[in-house]
Amino acid sequence: MVLPIVVVLGYVLPAQAQTDVWSAVNGPDGGTIVWDLEALADGTLLAAASNGVHRSHDGGLTWERFSNGLTGLDVRDIHVDASGTVRVATYGQGLFSLSRQTMTWIPAGLESTFALSLLEPEPGVFLAGVNGDLYGSIDGGVTWSLRSLQGFNAAVYSLAANQTHIFAGTNIGVFRSADTGQTWEFTSNGLQEYDVRSIDTNDSGHVFAGVKPVFGGCSLYRSRGNGNFWTCVQPDTDPLTAALVRAGEGGNLSVGGFQNLFRSTDEGDTWQVHRVSASNVQALLSVGSALLVGTLGQGVVRSNDNLVTWQLSNTGLQSDVTRIRSQPDGSVVVTTTGGLFITRDLGLSWERIHPDQPLVRRTTDIVMDGEGHFLAATNAGVWRHDAATGWSLLGPPGSPYVRDLDLGADGTLVAGFYAGVWIYANGTWRDAPIVDDDGNARDIVAVHRSED
Repeated sequence: MVLPIVVVLGYVLPAQAQTDVWSAVNGPDGGTIVWDLEALADGTLLAAASNGVHRSHDGGLTWERFSNGLTGLDVRDIHVDASGTVRVATYGQGLFSLSRQTMTWIPAGLESTFALSLLEPEPGVFLAGVNGDLYGSIDGGVTWSLRSLQGFNAAVYSLAANQTHIFAGTNIGVFRSADTGQTWEFTSNGLQEYDVRSIDTNDSGHVFAGVKPVFGGCSLYRSRGNGNFWTCVQPDTDPLTAALVRAGEGGNLSVGGFQNLFRSTDEGDTWQVHRVSASNVQALLSVGSALLVGTLGQGVVRSNDNLVTWQLSNTGLQSDVTRIRSQPDGSVVVTTTGGLFITRDLGLSWERIHPDQPLVRRTTDIVMDGEGHFLAATNAGVWRHDAATGWSLLGPPGSPYVRDLDLGADGTLVAGFYAGVWIYANGTWRDAPIVDDDGNARDIVAVHRSED
């Protein structure tokens, strides 16, 4: 049975080698997560995204891929050190630095770690936060050693320093160090919840922490005593998650929340709110008279009129595609880390499904029901599209992260999630956990319902 297959392959491959089988398509652009934005000395802009590094030479109007050499493409942080060397933290493959000779990325330590943040508190001294630990280097990043957070394992999301201390924002609270990261102490008195996603200090030495609250608590805190005590300074409009905290000079403070950018001139006592995107604000960069914002799934948006209006600046910022589905009418739909895009000309042009009310969240699968409605699996349940009303949440209860969908001929929908499957039929959801012999539920990444 094996021999005929080998013979056929040996015959076909040389003939196909004479023809270009694959060709690149344009986009879709903008369906990606932008974690960080940085400017280099020559004016080049870099964007750390969920699908690599992107580069812009025109102030963020257009972008191009800049990931040659990276083996980990989920890039969480960009750091330009005192010597001008550019380093990036990748989630899964550690650190990389940019070679000035080849303009490609080369490994720079902490291989196979899930790196999240970088800080250079002194020239040649580095700290790197990873998912589970903190590392330090005193030789310019050549070698790294573990730095204990009082014996705790923590995801170190963010690092910042003032004149006397270094601060680490982690999933279990704030830690600080008075000896350049050699030793640490827990300093979270006043925080209602401890999942600290962003931290920064200003020129007065005051510290600000952005939190992801689980139970509806405060999401933004200020400490004027080096973290000894924290006070809630959250804007009246709840940002849900303060994914970005940037402290400037003279009391200026910028905070990225859900859909909005909040700005204060008095360290958070009062706020101005600016509607920016359809998702979380993750990164911020001023470029001349323009302000660029990186988002959680909508790429980059840009304002050039003092935050009055915003435009997408995603040309060339290609999406992180998770699934491709062809449709009966010849169109093709792709799911991305930032929602759904459709093409009707085989990739020459793309648009979001319902662009005026887009579903901007990580999507993993899409099917079409018998009535012609799209059903999308997302990191927050299954969503249903109606041409007139847009997107609405279909379920299941609790809006779990749905990995995969299968739609039967009778209209029964099966959704795989972290503890088995949910089944939707006749307008009702029922769960069917999948539990192994060890008693633990299984995370289901693919489902298929037999029609037999």
